Amino acid sequence: MTSWFFKKKLSEEGLIGIWKHSIQASIIRLNENVFANYNNEIFKFNANRTFTFGEYSRNGPLYEVKGTWRLNIDKTRIELFFDDGQANSIDIRDYDGKTFITTSMEGNNFTYIKE
Repeated sequence: MTSWFFKKKLSEEGLIGIWKHSIQASIIRLNENVFANYNNEIFKFNANRTFTFGEYSRNGPLYEVKGTWRLNIDKTRIELFFDDGQANSIDIRDYDGKTFITTSMEGNNFTYIKE
């Protein structure tokens, strides 16, 4: 069996860094032309287990939150603890060291790419 059959195991060390996901922010139709504007959702996971998450346009942050993070025991979910006392988690559907895929509550897959 070749190694491409095996998924890479999600690890805290592997998550450290900046992860970006492009999202469509707006769409404009002029005559027969369509123009889309995209923003980026960005996670920055630090080695000291702090993180920053936000949505960013070309002009800078639209919003930004901070907190601490950890992986759950079976390493399939990132648990987020925000500075305002809220907590949340994201399930990781697939991970290869360069990308991870999570699914939104609406059922949309989001692919984050490591910078």
